[in-house]
Amino acid sequence: RFPVLWNLWYVSFTRADYTAALAAAERLMATAEHSGDSNLKMEGHHALWPTLASMGRPLQALAHTHRGLALYSPEHGAAHRYMYGGHDPGVCGHMHVALASWLAGFPERALREREEALRLAHRIDHPLTTTMALFHTGTVLYLCGEREGAGEQFERDQALAQEYGFSRWIDLSAIPSHMRTGAGAAALAEMRRWLDSTRVASWHLAVSACALAELLAEAGRAEDAALLLRSFGGRSLAHCLGPEILRLESAIRLRAVAPDHAAAEAAFRKAIELARGQDSRSLELRAATDLARLLAAQGRREEARHILREIYGWFTEGFNTADLRSARLLLDELGPG
Repeated sequence: RFPVLWNLWYVSFTRADYTAALAAAERLMATAEHSGDSNLKMEGHHALWPTLASMGRPLQALAHTHRGLALYSPEHGAAHRYMYGGHDPGVCGHMHVALASWLAGFPERALREREEALRLAHRIDHPLTTTMALFHTGTVLYLCGEREGAGEQFERDQALAQEYGFSRWIDLSAIPSHMRTGAGAAALAEMRRWLDSTRVASWHLAVSACALAELLAEAGRAEDAALLLRSFGGRSLAHCLGPEILRLESAIRLRAVAPDHAAAEAAFRKAIELARGQDSRSLELRAATDLARLLAAQGRREEARHILREIYGWFTEGFNTADLRSARLLLDELGPG
């Protein structure tokens, strides 16, 4: 009965019906706890950690990865990976620690766990597990602002997914695999058609939406980029990258000939509010930096300094990552309060 319940959870999760997935994962965990079987408990946590991370609850996700990984061994994982989702639960745990750590405001831990996920995947040498790990850890590099490295990793992911015919991961890695090399007009149009045709507004697809929006904006098509994000965000902001979709759309719209500064300010504030509600400190910092830059350009320097200093002062690590460097430079420009 337990594998049936697990796979019912997996259906809801892959459909990005995260509310239903959470209810199914909690039921699964209760079943595992009642059984007293440590292997089933690990798989209960294995259902909860991606669900909570996807919903924008990184701190709760981290708690379940910690408990689940404490019960994991590669030997037990070998049997589990063929019954539960087709991938290794240990690698899955480390790649979600990486994602959740970045969201929660611990970028150095995110990068360390990214490496651990890839090391374990290499040791296990299981193609679908490696494909999934490359996508998730490439996403962490992208979020950390290491676009060159992220693009290279998504290229590897695309090649491996094509070699083994993993159609879902071929689709998911297609757009971000262009981040390093760029794309021509025909390729951009094809990417846009594919993204518009998808029905599941998951956080995985939000990575594609953000990457494509950046590619479009760099090709001089800022309005198309903003419209893409508006369309995608309208389908769902209720996942971990919801605040980023809102922030990026507004940042791109500010590049217009006659930008609407009031609308951008309102959107940045909403993104900050969404990120705070999710305990997503890294996304809050991004939105606060954009808002502070906008306010400073309007002569509202003290307000800008207060907003940015409040969230920047929370961080204890990752000061060499792109977002924290950008925030520090802006604070220096704004001067002492």
